[in-house]
Amino acid sequence: MSRASRLALAPLAALPLLVSLGPAAASAARGQATRSVVYARHGMVCAAQPLAVQAGVEILKAGGSAADAAIATNACLGLMEPTANGLGGDLFAILWDPKANKVVGLNASGRAPLALTIDKVPPEKDGTIPLYSPYSWTVPGCADGWFELHAKYGKLPMKQILAPAIRYAEEGFPLSPVIADDWGRSVARFQDKPGFREVFMPGGRAPRELTIDKVPPEKDGTVPLYSPYSWTVPGCADGWFELHAKYGKLPMKQILAPAIRYAEEGFPLSPVIADDWGRSVAHFQDKPGFREVFMPGGRAPREGEIFKNPALAKTLRQLAEGGRDAYYQGPIAEALVRYSQANGGFFAKEDFARHRSTWDEPIATDYRGVRVWELPPNSQGLAALELLNLLEGFDLKGMGRESADFWHVFVEAKKLAYADRARYYADPAFAKVPVEQLLAKDYAKQRAALIDMKHATLTDAPGEVAALNRKETTYLCAADESGMMVSLIQSNYTGFGSGYVVPEVGFGLQDRGGLFSLHKEHANALAPGKRPFQTIIPAFVTKDGQPLMAFGVMGGDMQPQGHAQVIVNLFDFGMNLQEAGDAIRFHHTGSSEPTGTVMKDGGVLHIEDGLPASVLEELTRRGHVLKPEAVGQYGGYQAIWRDAATGVYSGATEKRK
Repeated sequence: MSRASRLALAPLAALPLLVSLGPAAASAARGQATRSVVYARHGMVCAAQPLAVQAGVEILKAGGSAADAAIATNACLGLMEPTANGLGGDLFAILWDPKANKVVGLNASGRAPLALTIDKVPPEKDGTIPLYSPYSWTVPGCADGWFELHAKYGKLPMKQILAPAIRYAEEGFPLSPVIADDWGRSVARFQDKPGFREVFMPGGRAPRELTIDKVPPEKDGTVPLYSPYSWTVPGCADGWFELHAKYGKLPMKQILAPAIRYAEEGFPLSPVIADDWGRSVAHFQDKPGFREVFMPGGRAPREGEIFKNPALAKTLRQLAEGGRDAYYQGPIAEALVRYSQANGGFFAKEDFARHRSTWDEPIATDYRGVRVWELPPNSQGLAALELLNLLEGFDLKGMGRESADFWHVFVEAKKLAYADRARYYADPAFAKVPVEQLLAKDYAKQRAALIDMKHATLTDAPGEVAALNRKETTYLCAADESGMMVSLIQSNYTGFGSGYVVPEVGFGLQDRGGLFSLHKEHANALAPGKRPFQTIIPAFVTKDGQPLMAFGVMGGDMQPQGHAQVIVNLFDFGMNLQEAGDAIRFHHTGSSEPTGTVMKDGGVLHIEDGLPASVLEELTRRGHVLKPEAVGQYGGYQAIWRDAATGVYSGATEKRK
């Protein structure tokens, strides 16, 4: 590794050490690891942006809980990686509660507007909801999630927690190369969206009255993604406050202080974010408000340039001082409703006032001596557990990772799990989701028997559960000295979301509503006040009833595939925490989807470089359509591991970001 590469990686590897008030050490890299696992005694924060990690570390050092640190980190990520997440999006979290000695789950995703019915949506050619339009908006749940977390687990005041994000929003921050590239590529798509220029080019729940009949479908019959039809109420902020209320130690003002500082003072863009930003510009530059916020000087910020977002700093200050009500019943909701009414959306004040996050019981399965936890539908965490159940009956270690059998059985099992995902996963408040049956080991055995080891399947079909007797993103994890561990994921869905940006508040609206189905009989069909199928999933692992690992692999429908690959690497092949994330990954696309699209040709197997040519040739002979590539959508991994005997934490981070 070159000296420049080592320096570029140093912040991510070193920052978790800052929380250790005692000795810390790094293991020697071995096997396939590209860097050392990092160890610390008293706490740890793992995320893809070093300045955001530093903000979380500041909160831990100030006496905050892991929940406080997670909120502070998330607030900064929403500022620094707007190509993936923000206050216009949703949030999910799984925590280890050391006092209750159990795993708990938070669903801070938003619902559809009451005014939007399925008949109002003009579908795309494929029958889906237009993504980059108001039809894809749902009530953002992120802020509510913050306050839920804070109310339950917070220690510091929210004003302190949000201070770093506010500081960076006001003063600016340098863009990384990746974010700068993403930002730049987004401009062409979003620059004409209302508000996008004002915020990004400066010089979780679907709306309740939106019904399926109001949506003009895409050509494939899906909801138009980049449109108001895809908006849902953002649940992220509510999720913050839910976490804080239950597990926070510091005031939210203190927790948000780093994010506020970065928003005001600015921060430098990293290579990854700069790349994402740049690629997004062409798509979003015409969306209302996009240029104003995300295209300072009329273009996407470049790698290393300082980006500020004073409007977002103001929004975070309102949250720090006014709590979740400032978002859902105050000036932020009022601004979002005004913007929605001006740009063809369906939001009303009632959509925000009625929004609440929910504390859900996590679901789990046993695999190779550990218990793997995910959140239940409307998220797609169940797919990761179904996939592990299917793989459990195969001798993966005996096959070896450099055999065609290993990759073949993994992909075929994925197709089976995703067929169930397409049919059954939905908001359980509106549809009966047979979670217990889908998780049954006997059901997995029946489904695994369908795998033909010589031929790839070209179509997929869900299992019949009646015979059993009765769904772009950022991930982070944090841990503290008390033993609390937080696994948290937050997203706008596709990059900048719908591309519609509200300059007054400094963030854009997600397009999660694009994941509704426009087929009225489908479990995931759009309905007023309903939560859409969600791709974002945090994960957790316990062993013998004690916490072992908080982890996640961000990236759309890659996430269940990524979770299963990490678990197999750890517990079938004995890799260390960093090796498990660095190992060659695959990403199979083209399965049937909860939006109503159906797999017809077996999909495409994207696989990273490094496998023997003979393996690729054999997979092709079995009928897989291969796309070997060095760079692709293989997700972003973060993980914290806890040694039960010593209480020492170890951390690993994604080499691909």
